[in-house]
Amino acid sequence: MVDIYAAMNQEFFSRRVIELERREKGFYIDGDFKGTVTGTWKKKSEDGTGTVIFNDKEYDVVPLGFTSLPEGVPVEMSYASGLYYAKW
Repeated sequence: MVDIYAAMNQEFFSRRVIELERREKGFYIDGDFKGTVTGTWKKKSEDGTGTVIFNDKEYDVVPLGFTSLPEGVPVEMSYASGLYYAKW
């Protein structure tokens, strides 16, 4: 079984290093929105990430909730440090 926490930490730090290199070069990618928005939960993947739909677009997210959700439930989604997060 994959240690989800370790895998997500490794992914976060890898993306963070890429983001810092981009900022150093003057290239910065912002999220698709500012602040927190309400999206619709779609599914959780085997690697521990999830999928949320917002404005007819699917986002890969880091889930911050500890309960399972059925598809279609509204969730809060935010963007920080190169990652999208969903909580409920």
